[in-house]
Amino acid sequence: AIAVNSAVKMDSTTGVKVTPTAAAGDFLFGVAETAFADEAYGWVTTEGIALCLVADSMAAGDVMAASGTAGTLTKAVEAGSGDYEHVRAELLAANSSGGAAARLVRLI
Repeated sequence: AIAVNSAVKMDSTTGVKVTPTAAAGDFLFGVAETAFADEAYGWVTTEGIALCLVADSMAAGDVMAASGTAGTLTKAVEAGSGDYEHVRAELLAANSSGGAAARLVRLI
């Protein structure tokens, strides 16, 4: 199942359905706008502003990438010389809630 506000990636086995991001390095396809079952129809934002689950202790302006927590984004790690791998989002509102929480991101 896909939870509302989850970061999602394309399923590598089919290329026609989405699954929650689950590891650092997963390519962010978009954000689930509603909860929906596997193999079911659902709304996914792929560009623009969306509410997405983000890890704790993130600041507005951080560039975001998939984390090791299913459906959750975290601050992207610089790969060197200012380059970031797998970045498709910028955090618009800080998260200091003590855990993962839905916050506004800009998908780029």
